[in-house]
Amino acid sequence: MIYLGATSLDMRYLFLLLLIAAPLAAQPSPDYIYVCSQNAALVTVFDTETFEPADTVDVAALGFGKNAKPHHVAVEPEGEFWYLSLIGANRVLKFNRENELLGQVEVETPGMLKASAQVDYVYAARSISAVNPPSSIMLIDREAMEIEEEIDVLFPRPHAMQSTPHGMYTYTASLTRNQMAIIGTQTNEVELQDIPGSLHTIVQFGTSPNALQMIGTGQTSGQVLFWNLEGTPDRPEFVDSVYVGGQPWHAMFEPDGAFVYVPQNAGDAVTVIDAHTREVLAKVEHEALRQPYDAVFRPDGRYAFVSANNLRGDYKPNSWNGEHPGLVVVIDTQTHEVVKVLEVGPNATGIGVRKPVSQDFFAPY
Repeated sequence: MIYLGATSLDMRYLFLLLLIAAPLAAQPSPDYIYVCSQNAALVTVFDTETFEPADTVDVAALGFGKNAKPHHVAVEPEGEFWYLSLIGANRVLKFNRENELLGQVEVETPGMLKASAQVDYVYAARSISAVNPPSSIMLIDREAMEIEEEIDVLFPRPHAMQSTPHGMYTYTASLTRNQMAIIGTQTNEVELQDIPGSLHTIVQFGTSPNALQMIGTGQTSGQVLFWNLEGTPDRPEFVDSVYVGGQPWHAMFEPDGAFVYVPQNAGDAVTVIDAHTREVLAKVEHEALRQPYDAVFRPDGRYAFVSANNLRGDYKPNSWNGEHPGLVVVIDTQTHEVVKVLEVGPNATGIGVRKPVSQDFFAPY
């Protein structure tokens, strides 16, 4: 009887521990956004649920100098690792979720980065500020952090960098010609394709979660261009363009693929476009949207995070000390209202968040 009583108590104690542990184990890990402050050699990490800062990565303190110029961030779809381009230090760095530096590789004037699902590489294009960069993009082995291949795309100043959801095709474009390069990531063979219209100066591409559409932003043309990828990701079919003006910058699809958010760097606004009808639905304006630059979404699509350079210092916080902070503007995607303004180091540029392959769509490539 004593043995049975002790066993019963042990079992009840174990059951109580399981009850306590179960909700803790069920808690998902937070998603983070990583915000580059190019003029401060800093990356600020925010929790996407609370909008509170979780950490700051001081690139200068890591030995890359105060002029390292962190520019863009790519986060692996699982969120376990993230990558940072340093224009001033000619490096691409690798960090883990704890923001520990795991590796680095030398790349001349790296700009936009892309790390896709099912592909063991990071693609790096060239910085928009580089005067005469190589006409190539770099293929970086994510595990070894070594250059796997330098892919010549045959046109000057490749800058835009985007892939299909599963990473089977990668796209870049010239800043000085109306040309894009389509790279089949199984072979790294390059196909060139002309982009119709006057000179666009394509800043960035975005692909929809279901891999059916691609968009590109034209700095000089003021247009957002739409391509059809359905069945032909190796030969994007141009279908339409929407004029928004104000130097459209890094436009992105929402996680459900229904809408496109377009930061207008010279227009101090974010335009929202219906991805199916290509109708302009809203124009978000706010005192903190000063030179908006990049846009990402919380993985559930509830909020958009838009970085803003604020180089002119048009936005001055209540605690203004004479400096011009970089900004992140949080937009409620249901109401298109600004719900929060986050301050970071000066000249906020690239912003990164994990982009899981959609479970709601079958993305074939």
